[in-house]
Amino acid sequence: MAGANGSRLLLTGMSGVGKSSVVGELRRLGFTAIDMDEPGWSVWDAGGNQLWDEGRLEAALENAPAPRSS
Repeated sequence: MAGANGSRLLLTGMSGVGKSSVVGELRRLGFTAIDMDEPGWSVWDAGGNQLWDEGRLEAALENAPAPRSS
């Protein structure tokens, strides 16, 4: 999510605390928000561990729209 000054916010937390709900509300308000639990944002390593697709995330951050003016 890009803030008013172009900053980014990383929201983390335990399962079931409402992260996806917050992402949904931010999107409703017109912010660009990524839910890393949505399909396509994670990859699996050889040991079966789920990892963020860092390349896709980096590309999304680089291509994020300019911050909105208030």
